[in-house]
Amino acid sequence: MRGVHDDIRLSSVGGRVVAGDSATVTLRPETPDAPLEFTGEVRGPGGVPKEITRSVVMSLDGDN
Repeated sequence: MRGVHDDIRLSSVGGRVVAGDSATVTLRPETPDAPLEFTGEVRGPGGVPKEITRSVVMSLDGDN
């Protein structure tokens, strides 16, 4: 897993800090969810930089 935008990076997986800009995420039936946190800087109105943090939860679909 990694961020695809140059200004946004994957910063943690499951609460563990990511070294570098990517991580392997293992989903198992006993731990079907992995919370991911992305941080970075984007340009707002007028080009003013803005720090952002976004969280995403990746889940294992047990129906497959």
